[in-house]
Amino acid sequence: MTLVFIRHGQAVRNATGVIGGWRDYPLTDLGRDQARRAAVRLAATRVDTIYASNLSRASETARIIAAASNIEVVENAALRERSWGDAEGLTRHQIAERFGHGTPRGEGHIPNEELIETFRARLLPFVLELHERHRDQRALVVAHAGTVHAILSELFGLAPANLPRVNFANTGFTVVESFDPPVLGAINDHAHLE
Repeated sequence: MTLVFIRHGQAVRNATGVIGGWRDYPLTDLGRDQARRAAVRLAATRVDTIYASNLSRASETARIIAAASNIEVVENAALRERSWGDAEGLTRHQIAERFGHGTPRGEGHIPNEELIETFRARLLPFVLELHERHRDQRALVVAHAGTVHAILSELFGLAPANLPRVNFANTGFTVVESFDPPVLGAINDHAHLE
């Protein structure tokens, strides 16, 4: 199985600098253009199935990509970004003022935030199900930067703190080429945007 993870296109939350989490921010015009560029790049690639987070920034990106290949998008809430709780909709500066630090880390310091262990436990069954269902296929998964980071941590058996931080570009591709053992074919490839 080959899994191609694609971060959603630029959303209003990216353009305004606020934390998104489970808040449903739509794509910007630039985000739609990024999704179209990703679709053009994928046009020559075999794609068997496309999954997406059910948040509109990911599902719309997936639908734009899917339109070029006439594949139906399967939305799944398990692919949502980690919930940032009371930090959602705030800038890092506002978070620092209210909660004492500017980056929610999933450690329970922000009221109502989803703990990193809970987030990873939500994602792992989905990835294992994908592996079983699409063993000899190529699946696209359109989701969020945090989702991709957490899935890579799980697949490669790394604690979140041990996985290098990656500034995943909007519509950047990260490819896992096999599962036994997992092989990373690409990370944050966004050549289609240059």
